Amino acid sequence: MTRKTTQRKPSKRKQPVISRKEPPTLSMGKGKNSALDKSVRTSRAEAISRQIRRLKLSQVQRLTPGLMLSSGKQDVADNDSSQVARTHRQRRNPRHQQHSEEMLDNYLTATSELQLRQLALEEKQFEADVKLKGARLELEYEDIKLSREQRSDTIEVEMEKMTTQQQKFAPRKPTNSDVKKLKRATH
Repeated sequence: MTRKTTQRKPSKRKQPVISRKEPPTLSMGKGKNSALDKSVRTSRAEAISRQIRRLKLSQVQRLTPGLMLSSGKQDVADNDSSQVARTHRQRRNPRHQQHSEEMLDNYLTATSELQLRQLALEEKQFEADVKLKGARLELEYEDIKLSREQRSDTIEVEMEKMTTQQQKFAPRKPTNSDVKKLKRATH
Protein backbone atom coordinates (compact mmCIF):
# COMPACT_ATOMS: atom_id res chain seq x y z
CA MET A 1 0.00 0.00 0.00
CA THR A 2 1.51 3.04 -1.14
CA ARG A 3 0.03 6.28 -0.39
CA LYS A 4 0.44 9.31 -2.43
CA THR A 5 1.39 12.45 -0.63
CA THR A 6 -0.28 15.45 -1.96
CA GLN A 7 0.98 18.91 -1.52
CA ARG A 8 -1.33 21.64 -0.47
CA LYS A 9 -1.92 24.34 -2.87
CA PRO A 10 -1.23 27.81 -1.56
CA SER A 11 -4.34 29.77 -0.86
CA LYS A 12 -5.10 32.73 -2.97
CA ARG A 13 -5.83 34.95 0.06
CA LYS A 14 -3.13 37.43 0.96
CA GLN A 15 -1.53 36.78 4.29
CA PRO A 16 -0.26 39.68 6.42
CA VAL A 17 3.43 40.37 6.22
CA ILE A 18 5.17 40.24 9.58
CA SER A 19 8.27 42.34 9.84
CA ARG A 20 11.32 40.50 11.12
CA LYS A 21 12.94 43.71 12.36
CA GLU A 22 10.59 44.44 15.25
CA PRO A 23 8.26 42.11 17.06
CA PRO A 24 4.59 43.06 16.88
CA THR A 25 4.58 43.85 20.62
CA LEU A 26 5.78 47.16 22.00
CA SER A 27 9.54 47.51 21.92
CA MET A 28 11.48 48.73 24.91
CA GLY A 29 14.48 50.02 23.00
CA LYS A 30 15.02 52.78 20.53
CA GLY A 31 12.85 52.70 17.50
CA LYS A 32 9.64 53.92 15.98
CA ASN A 33 7.51 53.12 19.01
CA SER A 34 9.87 54.24 21.82
CA ALA A 35 7.85 57.39 22.64
CA LEU A 36 4.70 55.29 22.60
CA ASP A 37 6.37 52.77 24.89
CA LYS A 38 7.27 55.49 27.36
CA SER A 39 3.77 56.87 27.41
CA VAL A 40 2.32 53.38 27.88
CA ARG A 41 4.76 52.67 30.69
CA THR A 42 4.02 55.97 32.42
CA SER A 43 0.29 55.48 32.05
CA ARG A 44 0.63 51.99 33.55
CA ALA A 45 2.71 53.37 36.40
CA GLU A 46 0.15 56.11 36.99
CA ALA A 47 -2.67 53.57 36.99
CA ILE A 48 -0.83 51.42 39.51
CA SER A 49 -0.09 54.40 41.74
CA ARG A 50 -3.76 55.47 41.55
CA GLN A 51 -4.80 51.96 42.59
CA ILE A 52 -2.39 52.01 45.51
CA ARG A 53 -3.67 55.42 46.63
CA ARG A 54 -7.25 54.21 46.40
CA LEU A 55 -6.47 51.13 48.47
CA LYS A 56 -4.63 53.15 51.11
CA LEU A 57 -7.40 55.71 51.23
CA SER A 58 -10.05 53.03 51.51
CA GLN A 59 -8.13 51.42 54.39
CA VAL A 60 -7.84 54.74 56.17
CA GLN A 61 -11.52 55.51 55.54
CA ARG A 62 -12.44 52.12 56.90
CA LEU A 63 -10.50 52.86 60.07
CA THR A 64 -11.83 56.42 60.34
CA PRO A 65 -15.40 56.49 59.06
CA GLY A 66 -16.67 59.79 57.69
CA LEU A 67 -13.22 61.06 56.77
CA MET A 68 -13.49 64.70 55.82
CA LEU A 69 -11.10 66.51 53.55
CA SER A 70 -9.53 69.84 54.42
CA SER A 71 -12.19 71.62 52.37
CA GLY A 72 -14.90 70.09 54.58
CA LYS A 73 -16.50 68.06 51.76
CA GLN A 74 -16.29 64.33 51.56
CA ASP A 75 -14.51 63.21 48.41
CA VAL A 76 -17.02 61.50 46.13
CA ALA A 77 -14.48 60.11 43.67
CA ASP A 78 -12.57 58.43 46.47
CA ASN A 79 -15.80 56.91 47.78
CA ASP A 80 -16.33 55.34 44.37
CA SER A 81 -12.81 54.01 44.40
CA SER A 82 -13.32 52.66 47.92
CA GLN A 83 -16.35 50.74 46.64
CA VAL A 84 -14.16 49.24 43.94
CA ALA A 85 -11.56 48.40 46.57
CA ARG A 86 -14.30 46.91 48.73
CA THR A 87 -15.27 44.51 45.94
CA HIS A 88 -11.63 43.52 45.62
CA ARG A 89 -11.50 42.95 49.37
CA GLN A 90 -14.58 40.78 49.29
CA ARG A 91 -12.91 38.54 46.76
CA ARG A 92 -9.87 38.04 48.98
CA ASN A 93 -9.39 35.42 51.58
CA PRO A 94 -11.03 36.71 54.80
CA ARG A 95 -8.08 35.53 56.91
CA HIS A 96 -5.69 37.38 54.66
CA GLN A 97 -7.90 40.45 54.83
CA GLN A 98 -8.04 40.25 58.61
CA HIS A 99 -4.28 39.79 58.75
CA SER A 100 -3.67 42.81 56.51
CA GLU A 101 -6.08 44.90 58.61
CA GLU A 102 -4.28 43.83 61.79
CA MET A 103 -0.94 44.71 60.22
CA LEU A 104 -2.23 48.13 59.22
CA ASP A 105 -3.72 48.67 62.66
CA ASN A 106 -0.46 47.59 64.33
CA TYR A 107 1.49 49.89 62.06
CA LEU A 108 -0.76 52.85 62.85
CA THR A 109 -0.65 52.21 66.59
CA ALA A 110 3.12 51.72 66.50
CA THR A 111 3.65 54.97 64.63
CA SER A 112 1.32 56.86 66.96
CA GLU A 113 3.11 55.40 70.01
CA LEU A 114 6.43 56.31 68.47
CA GLN A 115 5.24 59.86 67.86
CA LEU A 116 4.02 60.11 71.45
CA ARG A 117 7.38 58.90 72.75
CA GLN A 118 9.18 61.34 70.50
CA LEU A 119 7.01 64.21 71.74
CA ALA A 120 7.62 63.17 75.35
CA LEU A 121 11.37 63.10 74.74
CA GLU A 122 11.24 66.51 73.08
CA GLU A 123 9.27 67.85 76.05
CA LYS A 124 11.82 66.46 78.52
CA GLN A 125 14.65 67.88 76.44
CA PHE A 126 12.94 71.27 76.36
CA GLU A 127 12.44 71.24 80.15
CA ALA A 128 16.09 70.27 80.67
CA ASP A 129 17.18 73.09 78.36
CA VAL A 130 15.01 75.57 80.27
CA LYS A 131 16.48 74.44 83.61
CA LEU A 132 20.00 74.63 82.23
CA LYS A 133 19.44 78.13 80.84
CA GLY A 134 17.91 79.20 84.16
CA ALA A 135 20.95 77.91 86.04
CA ARG A 136 23.29 79.69 83.62
CA LEU A 137 21.38 82.95 84.07
CA GLU A 138 21.56 82.62 87.86
CA LEU A 139 25.32 82.04 87.67
CA GLU A 140 25.75 85.04 85.39
CA TYR A 141 23.67 87.15 87.80
CA GLU A 142 25.81 86.04 90.75
CA ASP A 143 28.97 86.75 88.76
CA ILE A 144 27.74 90.25 87.91
CA LYS A 145 26.83 90.84 91.55
CA LEU A 146 30.27 89.74 92.75
CA SER A 147 32.04 91.88 90.17
CA ARG A 148 30.01 94.93 91.30
CA GLU A 149 30.90 94.28 94.93
CA GLN A 150 34.57 93.90 94.01
CA ARG A 151 34.47 97.16 92.06
CA SER A 152 32.82 98.99 94.95
CA ASP A 153 35.40 97.55 97.36
CA THR A 154 38.30 98.61 95.14
CA ILE A 155 36.77 102.08 94.77
CA GLU A 156 36.49 102.39 98.58
CA VAL A 157 40.10 101.29 99.02
CA GLU A 158 41.25 103.82 96.42
CA MET A 159 39.24 106.56 98.12
CA GLU A 160 40.83 105.74 101.47
CA LYS A 161 44.30 105.84 99.90
CA MET A 162 43.57 109.21 98.34
CA THR A 163 42.27 110.66 101.61
CA THR A 164 45.33 109.44 103.48
CA GLN A 165 47.63 110.96 100.85
CA GLN A 166 45.70 114.22 101.02
CA GLN A 167 46.00 114.28 104.79
CA LYS A 168 49.76 113.88 104.56
CA PHE A 169 50.10 117.07 102.53
CA ALA A 170 47.36 119.08 104.26
CA PRO A 171 48.42 121.64 106.91
CA ARG A 172 47.91 120.45 110.41
CA LYS A 173 45.92 122.24 113.00
CA PRO A 174 48.06 123.84 115.60
CA THR A 175 48.01 122.13 118.92
CA ASN A 176 48.18 123.85 122.35
CA SER A 177 51.89 123.34 122.63
CA ASP A 178 52.37 124.95 119.23
CA VAL A 179 50.32 127.96 120.33
CA LYS A 180 52.43 128.38 123.49
CA LYS A 181 55.63 128.23 121.46
CA LEU A 182 54.37 130.92 119.15
CA LYS A 183 53.44 133.20 122.02
CA ARG A 184 56.89 132.85 123.59
CA ALA A 185 58.55 133.54 120.29
CA THR A 186 56.59 136.70 119.73
CA HIS A 187 57.14 138.05 123.24
